Amino acid sequence: MGRSPSLSLISLGYCIIVLFIIMHDLGYNCLMLKYSLLPERRQVMNQFLSEEAAFRISTVLTALKFYERFVLIFLHALLTINRGCAVFIPMRYSHMFSYRKTALMVASVFVVCSPVFVIYAFEIFGCLYFFHPQNYTYYFRRNLCFDIHRIAEWICAGFFLSTSIVADILIALSLFKQRKRSGMDTFKDVRDFSFMIQTLVLSLANGFSMLYLYTLGSFSTGKLWLDHVPKLLDLVLALTYT
Repeated sequence: MGRSPSLSLISLGYCIIVLFIIMHDLGYNCLMLKYSLLPERRQVMNQFLSEEAAFRISTVLTALKFYERFVLIFLHALLTINRGCAVFIPMRYSHMFSYRKTALMVASVFVVCSPVFVIYAFEIFGCLYFFHPQNYTYYFRRNLCFDIHRIAEWICAGFFLSTSIVADILIALSLFKQRKRSGMDTFKDVRDFSFMIQTLVLSLANGFSMLYLYTLGSFSTGKLWLDHVPKLLDLVLALTYT
C-alpha cells in the first residue's frame, strides 16, 4: 500500500526541516573553520564580534535553529492529529485531510512559526542569540524577549509534545487491539505499526531530553551533549518521514 497524499505532504515538511538543519550546521562549521585557521594571537573574544558579516551570519543561523525547533514541534502535533483521525474517524479522514487541506495545514505551520526567525535574525525587540565560533558556545541578551521565548518554548514543547506522546500511545494501543482482534491490516493511511513505534520512541526521547535540558540541564555547564541531543533527535525524527 502506498503512502497517503496527506502523509506525503507532512513528510515534505520534515524534508524541508532536514535541509534547514543541514544548512545551519554547515554554516556553524564554516564559521568554526574560519576562526580555527586564524593565528592564535588573533583568536580573542572581540575578534568575532567586530566582524559584522560573520556575526550577522551567526545570528541568522541561530534564528534558523529556533525556527526549526518550533516547526518540528507543530509538525509532530499535526502528524499525531493525522494519525488519530485515520484511526478513530476513518470515514471522515479523507475529507479532513484532503491534499489541498493538508498542504494548507503544512504551509500554515511554516508561516505561523516564521516570526521566530524574523525576530531573531533582525534583532527585533532587542532579541539577540548567536553562536560564537571561537569558543563553541551560544550567547544571548538576557531581556524580556529571551524570557518570552523561553516561556513560549516551554509551552509548545511541554504541551504539544506531551499531548502528542499520549495520543501516539493511545493510537498505537488502538491499532494493536484492532489488528489482534481482526487479524487484518487496520492501519489504513498509517504506514505500519513499526513505523508508529519508531516515531513514538523518538518523540519520547525528544521529550525527556528537553525536560532534562530545561530542568537539571539548565544548571549544568560544560556539558556540550545537551545541545547536540535535541538536534540529533530532531534530525532522526525528520529523516523518519523522508
